[in-house]
This record gives sequence, C-alpha cells and structure tokens, in this order.
Amino acid sequence: MHFMVVSLVLSLVVATGTSLNAKPVDPKTTEEYTNLLAIIKAYQKGMPATVRDLQTEGGKKLCDLLYTKPWLSALPTPEVTELKDASYRDWIWTIHQHNLNFIYHNSEKSPAGISQLTATFFLENGRFRFHDIIAATSKGDQKNLSGLNSDDIDLLPKINFKAFPVVSAARKVINTPPRNFDDLKNAITDFQTEASVNGFADRKEVQHFTDAANQMQAFGTRWNQTLEKTLNMNISAMLHNNIDVHGEASGHTIGIMPTGSASGSFSFKNEFELKAYLEKNIKQIVNALSQQDADEYANKSKRLSDAYSEILSLGYRKAL
Repeated sequence: MHFMVVSLVLSLVVATGTSLNAKPVDPKTTEEYTNLLAIIKAYQKGMPATVRDLQTEGGKKLCDLLYTKPWLSALPTPEVTELKDASYRDWIWTIHQHNLNFIYHNSEKSPAGISQLTATFFLENGRFRFHDIIAATSKGDQKNLSGLNSDDIDLLPKINFKAFPVVSAARKVINTPPRNFDDLKNAITDFQTEASVNGFADRKEVQHFTDAANQMQAFGTRWNQTLEKTLNMNISAMLHNNIDVHGEASGHTIGIMPTGSASGSFSFKNEFELKAYLEKNIKQIVNALSQQDADEYANKSKRLSDAYSEILSLGYRKAL
C-alpha cells in the first residue's frame, strides 16, 4: 500500500523557516505536521477511518485517491521548510488556512518539474485539518491536486506540469459523443484555448489533435442530420400507418391509440413528449448509418485516438 504523502514527508530533512509574523518556526513541532504524519501512518496501516477527523471533506477524497497510486512511493523526497499562516478574508467570513511547505532541491528530478509542494490545512472546529496539496514549478505554475482526476494523477510523473490542462481538455474532447456536435465543438474550442494559454498552440501534436477533432465534429454534424431525417421519416410513418392521433377535450394533451387496439389511449402533455416516446421505440434509428458511414466513423475515431496519444506525449518524462 502506498500514499503520496509518504513520499512527501517520510525521512524528511527539516529546515527552519519564517512565518508571516517573522518568528522562526520549526515545522516539525507544529500541529499540522503532526496531523500529517498521523494521516500517513493510518493509511500505511490500512486504517484511514481513524484519522477522518484530521481531514476536511476534500482532504479525505484526495488522500483516498492518492493512496491507490503505487508509483508514488518511488518519487524523490522533498524537504519540509516552513509553516505559513495564509488566513484571508472571504466575502462572508475569514478563512483560516495554514500552508506546510516542502521543496525539491533538484526540480529536474521531481515529478513534472515540481519545485515546491504545499500541504494546506483549514481550521475547522478548532483544529487545522488537512485539505489539499498544491504543486508549483520553478516557473511559478501551480496546480491543486484536488482538481485532478485519477487519470491526471497517474500522468503526474510523466507529463510536463503545464500540459495538465491541455491533456484534460483533450480528454473531454474524446469523451464527447460526436452526435452531440455542439458540445464537441465547444470542447474543441476549450482545448485550443488551453493549448494557447499554456504555450502549446504551435506544437504539431496540438495541430494534429485539432484537425482530427474537427473532422470528427464535422462527421458528427452529418451523423446527426442523418439520424434526425430517419427519425422524422419513421415518426411520420408511425403517425400515418400505425396509430391514430387525437386531441383531448382539454386541448392540452395528445392522446394516441395503436390502430386496432381495444385498449385506452396513452396521453402526452405535448408533441415533444410524443416525439420522445416514439424515438425511444424506433429501434432502427440506431442503425441509421450505412456501412460506409460506420467505417468512416471508425477511421475518424482511430485517428482521434492516435492524436490523443500524441497529446499525452507532450513534455513526456521517463516513467518512474
């Protein structure tokens, strides 16, 4: 069993630091450091429930996620340097936050070029509870690990730090069904924005992925038109050949009764409900694509998948 914070604080060489009030503080004497060690020990023993009162809700989720990553124990060990009071005023109340800082003396050997890790603690019910880990590079880039999903965490030792938002945006593209062509178009735009903001816009990997995504989006538009046409044709056929449609006396519902049926009718509030009912029951819609269209979709899917693999290679670092 492994846990990321094991690599962050076990066998640490402590150095004195300076808090905001300019008083020297040995971070290893602080409540936050003690709580962090207690959390690590509990996870090592497979007893995370025993330290839930030392974590915020967000801290619990992050610790549970990091605990499942076996490669984390192989990461270089950072050095704890200081504890800082980062209390600040929110719109409604004052949020009391303490930051326990760790540094990598050689960021080139650290995961994704990270130079500093900050364990954050929030004051809740009189106790500073572990909340998050913030990673920062020597260039000033920062990322809250709580904002990453499991796949992103797995990429941590391999991908350039600034590529995280690009990779995440690319994953959103490939996870958006092509029939949702508007959503796919927006996802592509978000990807291009992240690539530009983070300095990857001119990379061939980004251009290849954008081209492949645009082709899939165009195919999705045609696909949707084909399905819509098929849907309308089948609805028309059902309305004219299979069911009798009549308006209820109230004028606010649509009643339908299968032709030749002795049973009562089904009522729908409007034509949209009727259309949804018919769409659900027209099974042939899912087979609206011709074999040629299906083959084209398969080819475009493969191209997009290959282009996504190129995105993952941005800033690639040797795996641990």
